[in-house]
Amino acid sequence: MSSNSISPEIEALTIVALGRFNPAIFHPSWFSKIHMFSETEINQALEEFKGVVHKDITDFQIYWCRFVVEPTRIIVTTRMDAYFERLRDLLYATFKELIHTPITAVGINPEADFKAPSRERWDNFGHRLAPKDDWHEITGNPGLRELIIEDKPRADKFTGYTQIKIKPSEKIENGIYIHMNDHHSFENYKLEDGAKHLLEVLEEGFPNTMKRWEKIHKHLTSLI
Repeated sequence: MSSNSISPEIEALTIVALGRFNPAIFHPSWFSKIHMFSETEINQALEEFKGVVHKDITDFQIYWCRFVVEPTRIIVTTRMDAYFERLRDLLYATFKELIHTPITAVGINPEADFKAPSRERWDNFGHRLAPKDDWHEITGNPGLRELIIEDKPRADKFTGYTQIKIKPSEKIENGIYIHMNDHHSFENYKLEDGAKHLLEVLEEGFPNTMKRWEKIHKHLTSLI
């Protein structure tokens, strides 16, 4: 791996679980019972950020994460890299308590924005990933808007795939956005066992996902 990789300017981690959920039970105060939120964080979620708890959706946030529950999916996000593991721990503790929740899949989604040293190198990176020679006959000024690479089947014991998305950053001038969806499917298991498999992914798979993410973005940014 090249030592010329670029450090991220902006980072985030989102974990998405698919299944059948009852949004109303995910009240911020419930998380104090599993020792994941302090009273200060609960008050912040309900008062400062005006969180919503309803039978159709729960949506609240505290300073380090956002927690959204819909009837068919849960989305938890942090934009602070120091809290990536705590986000994993939050979801792990939640479904260790709600072990019979029907869950069909989980995706671990790290993402980051990187700044190219110059516009020329930003352009050259896009040309390297998607050469334009074959496009000049049918377009006037071709440019890469989005590239998605899928790695399937998985190389580990889990079922699913990994997708890597690259596109121009919407937040940084001469920036590059890289996103990875490390998707784990539980379709071959009983629905009522889904939470158990989620815990297995979070415990065993999460560290490997984050190591692979680091390898991927360091390799790609070394090409800039």
